[in-house]
Amino acid sequence: MKALSLLLTGIGAVLLSSGSGMPQVHGAVARSLPVTASGVVQRVALGPAERLVLLRVASGGLVSVPLSQGRVTTQDGWTLPATEVQVGDHLVQVRGGALIDLSQRLVTVDGILAAAPEAGPLLVTLSGTSRTILADMSANIDFRDASGETSEATELEQADVVELRGFLDVPAGEMTRIESIQRLGPQRRA
Repeated sequence: MKALSLLLTGIGAVLLSSGSGMPQVHGAVARSLPVTASGVVQRVALGPAERLVLLRVASGGLVSVPLSQGRVTTQDGWTLPATEVQVGDHLVQVRGGALIDLSQRLVTVDGILAAAPEAGPLLVTLSGTSRTILADMSANIDFRDASGETSEATELEQADVVELRGFLDVPAGEMTRIESIQRLGPQRRA
């Protein structure tokens, strides 16, 4: 097989190769599936009349890809609703119409809250780095605090140490869906 290109997504790589004249994706989810389109999302249209994404492909052209299934799969096999596809994501469409978002994956990260959540998203500076990510809050988050000092995510304060599990969109620097938050510290003083 002759390699066409190596896609570096910041969280991993996917080898695109050609075998019988048809490109193939080799990864955790899409083993040996013929690729019908691959590119970076330029526009997402999820209105009642149309459900599609516009991809900028390697040749520089634009390709319209329908979101008829209403969902996409991450490279590591998790299903996301189409509403979580964002401009800048790298999508691969395989034969049959299935879409794989190479930009998002389920991760567990820990860090320090750069700002209290109040009514908006969390800003978390990742441990061991100077990188800050945005983490979208929702009502269905599994929240834990072993110390018992807090009972819900809205009680978190700036400088709390937290562990987040959710879907990280690497190009956007955003956790688009948080599955769980665990408050690790620091201990509050009375």
